[in-house]
Order: sequence, then structure tokens, then C-alpha cells
Amino acid sequence: MPRRDIVDTCKNIGIIGLLVVSCPLWTICIIIGYPIAYLIKHSKQRRHRRERARWFWEPPQLLTDEEKEALYLKRREASRPKALPKTRLRALTLPLPVFVPDPEPPMRASKREKLVQQVTIDQLESCTLFKLPLELRTIIWTYTLGGNHIHILKKRRRLGNTYCPSEDAEQVGRRDMCVLSKDERGFCRSTAYPEKAWPLALISSCRQIYSEAINILYSTNTFAFDDIDALLWFGSTVLPQRLSLVTSLHFDWVFLRSFLTRTEARPPNDKPTWENACEVLASMTKLRNLKVNIKMQSSYGPPQFNPLYPEFLDPLCSVHVNGNFEVYVPWPEDHLMEIQTVPRDAPFQIRRLPAKSPVNRVDFVIPFTVQCLHCQDYTTIKKGVEGYADQMQSEDETAVILWTFHTFCGGWIEFTLDKWNGQYSVTQGATRVPEQDLSLPGLDKREDRRLLPER
Repeated sequence: MPRRDIVDTCKNIGIIGLLVVSCPLWTICIIIGYPIAYLIKHSKQRRHRRERARWFWEPPQLLTDEEKEALYLKRREASRPKALPKTRLRALTLPLPVFVPDPEPPMRASKREKLVQQVTIDQLESCTLFKLPLELRTIIWTYTLGGNHIHILKKRRRLGNTYCPSEDAEQVGRRDMCVLSKDERGFCRSTAYPEKAWPLALISSCRQIYSEAINILYSTNTFAFDDIDALLWFGSTVLPQRLSLVTSLHFDWVFLRSFLTRTEARPPNDKPTWENACEVLASMTKLRNLKVNIKMQSSYGPPQFNPLYPEFLDPLCSVHVNGNFEVYVPWPEDHLMEIQTVPRDAPFQIRRLPAKSPVNRVDFVIPFTVQCLHCQDYTTIKKGVEGYADQMQSEDETAVILWTFHTFCGGWIEFTLDKWNGQYSVTQGATRVPEQDLSLPGLDKREDRRLLPER
């Protein structure tokens, strides 16, 4: 051993000996702690070896149908957001209620459960905005908050929203690129498209603005739902007085079951869930525009088949709409369902979506360089990238619509091909990069060539 190593070893031994002599407590901790740590580590290793042996020799037990059903209902209930109370402990609108202290407050009440005295500061003299007449302020709130098509999204233990950027958002049966990104359990995944709009930032800035503008938010926008659970959660998380102010609503839902059989389906495709959704619609007493588009998984055969779901349209008869009330049905006009299922005094009008051409999977090449709007940093997809796309003819048969999937972020991009001049255009989910901007530095810093599916 070299002399330097011997000297270093002696120094370390001397330092350890000095520490042990000067601090007997460390010696006790080392003597007691080392065996305890060894026993804990040894017990974990034995438990791990035991579990591996049990997994290798004993196959896992499969769940029964009853256990699967109970697990499904438990997960569905766990993903539901907490319902709001009918009266809030903390008022948001003016005038504030008179504070009455609780003579016997609960011993273990949390801060949210304790009644506190609310204070608001008068800003009528300090803020120039409040010097305007109420009529002018109402026009400002309506212009800022109203006139939008808002998609209410189903997320885990809460509801989300996105403002539809499409020009024909009111069209029933259209394919929205802004709400197609979902996970395996049906929860919407957030992307950068469309750009986030924060209307609540305005009404949350001041209690006076909230009191004047909250009713405008519900009464001047169209709320769109593509999930029946999202509609039920909307009814349980919004106060009844706000819910009754909704004037325009679109509901699009696909029943994932066959109605040719009488067997009861699991929620949310069962009859009680559908009746509860109709009760939420009936609680909106000021509706002036309601469009319900119901599609079913099973196909409709000749008229000699039995009615698929006789109780399907009866709950909708309790919904009162002072205006346009349309229900889009999936069966053809000469089907027996039209006679046996539609009530004679139905308050709605039966509509059918125009027959669309079938969707085909075709090879697709990006016609020009685009930037994906779903990606957080707008990933560039270069011209000539190969992949696949879903192709469908437009209603007037003058254009071809193609949908392709960006696997990097999970967003859909829509292209349109004009049959007359053969020119492509991107309509949703991406934006075209001009030719003069292709040479800008940093444009190709993030490039992803993966489309649906990968080649």
C-alpha cells in the first residue's frame, strides 16, 4: 500500500475514534440503529420475494361480473365533482346578507364551514367605470361575455370549458376539433387549441362586476355538451337560480348500447340517467333554443322490428322551450319508431341529419407547412410529411374534408380540398405557415413528423 494511502487511512481512523470518544451518543446510535436498519431491509426483501413467488405460482384471480360492475360504479362516483349547496356560506352577489353570528359554532368546524362577516369596499367614486350608467355597463358586459359557443368538458372531478373558434359552431352534427382529444375513460385532455378564454377573470375581479355580469354569462351564451355526465354535473355544480337563466343549449350524445334488447345497461347509458338528464333540461325554464342530437350504436332495420326504446322521447316532453326545440333522431323517416315512439303532443320537432358520405381511411401527404395549434409551443409539421387521414365528402359535394391526427400532442387537424381548383386549405387545429416565413430562424426548432398512424 502506498505511503500516502496509509497516512489517509490513519487520519480517517483517528477522526472516527475522536468522534466516538468525544460523542458517546453517536456510538449508541450506531450500535442500536445499524441492526434495526438491517432488519427493516431484510424484511422488505423477504416480503418482495414472497410476493414474486406468489405471483409466479398463483395466477391472479379474475373479477366476477358483479365485482366489475361495483368497481365501475365506484370509479364513476369517485370522478364526480362535489355538488354545490343550494345556499352558499359566503355570498358573492350584492347586497350582502346581514351577518348573524352562530351562538354555538361546531367544535371541529373548518374554515370553510365557519360563518364569517363579509366586507365589501365601495368603489363607485374611485373607479371611473362605475361612473357610467348601468345600461352602458350592461352593454359592455354583454359584448365581453356574450355571444359565444362554449363547450362544457368532462374532466376528472371537475368540469372544464373551451370557447369554440369555428364559424359554424351552431351546426348540429359537425365535428369539433377542439373537443376530440380524450383519454380512455372519456375525460377531455387539455391542449393549446383553441386559445384559452378566461371570462371568469373579469367577473372575479370585483363583487360589483360579478353582481352585474354573472347573469349575462349564462343568458347570452350557447352551452354545448357532448357527454351526458357533463350535463348532469353542470346541473349539480351550478346554482339553481343561475341554471334557470340558460337560454341556448346543444346536447350531442351517443348511446353505447343496443336498444334491440330489454336488458338494462350500465350508467350512463341506462334509462334512469337519461331521465335525470331530462330533469336538468327541464330545470332551465328560460330556454329559447334547444337542440338535442341523439345517436345510437345499433343500426335500424326494416319497420317490422320492435320499437327500440319506447320511453326514449317521453322524458323530453317535460322540457319547456319558448322557441326552437329540435330533436335529431337516428332512424329513417319511414321507420316504425316514428309512429310508436314520438308522442302526439310532443313540444319538439323531429329532425334528421343529412345523409353523409362514408368516412374512408386514405393515404395523406401534408400539402404545405403548418403549425399545430394543439401543441403548447406550436410544433411545425413540414410539407410532404406522409401519413393517413379520414376522408369524407362535404354536404354540397364541392369539397373533400380530411381529418388527420397529430400523435405528438393528441390533437386533430382538418384540411379541406376544393374539387374545382384542387387547392388545399387548413380549417381547424393548425395554421398555414407562409412561404416567406419558412426561412426564419428557429421555425424548424421543434418538428414532429408523426401523423395518424405512424408509418
